[in-house]
This record gives sequence, structure tokens and C-alpha cells, in this order.
Amino acid sequence: MRSLGLQNIRSVGVGKSTSKPELLTNGNFVSNVNGWTSEAGGTPTWVSAGHVTIVAAAGYSGIYQVISTVVGKTYTGSMILTETSGDTYFLKSDTSDFGTGNRVDMVPAKTASGAYSGTFVATATTSYIHVTVNPLGTSHIGILSVK
Repeated sequence: MRSLGLQNIRSVGVGKSTSKPELLTNGNFVSNVNGWTSEAGGTPTWVSAGHVTIVAAAGYSGIYQVISTVVGKTYTGSMILTETSGDTYFLKSDTSDFGTGNRVDMVPAKTASGAYSGTFVATATTSYIHVTVNPLGTSHIGILSVK
């Protein structure tokens, strides 16, 4: 029987980590909504670990967070939506105004509970990650992630 040498094991990737770091702060809403900023009158309320409610005071309101990104790199965003009474978007833009600045809907207009994901290619070194609800509705979010 032929033995694989250590150099062969390294060459096939053993010991190399392929997991990407989480870029969102408090995307799992462990004990609060810290790290998230209200946008256009959106009101986030912490319910329990892994559960936040966002009430839209006006059309297209919600929460956002700023992350550092590398221009040209592809990122994957995922969202667990547990309930919604409106359209819920999970998107990226280059500004705090979700409607401008190279907007990419990672998860466009979901109206049913489920686990959703999508990607975006960074066009700036700073990206704004938004959860937006429209129209005047309420969304119950489980976990948000960007890697």
C-alpha cells in the first residue's frame, strides 16, 4: 500500500479553512438589536434570541448596518424570514439610502416565511446592508448573515 506524504495532504487542501467570516454584527439578534440603525422610520424590536420584529412606519422603512467590503469581491447574504405582512427585502447599497448607490437586492420582495440567500459584488469599500419592509407592514426576522 502506498502512503501519502504530508506534502500531498497539504496539496489537496487538508487543514485549509474554507469558511468565510461573518461580516454583520449581531445578525443573529442574540439579546438585542445593537449594531443596527433604524431607517426611514423602521422600528426594530428584539423579541427573543434569533428573532427581531421590524415595523415599517412608512413605505420602504427598516434597518441597516455598514460593513467593510473589497471592491470586486462577491459576498453572500442570507436571511431567515419567519413571518411578514408586507414585502421584505434584504439588499446592499453603497449609501445609507437603500434606493440609491448601486443597489443590489440579495433577497427581493419576499412575502412568505423561509430561508433565502443571494449574492452581490462589492462596488465600494463600504457597503450598507438593509432589511426593508414595504408597504406599512411588519416583518419577523430570524437570522441575517453576510459572508
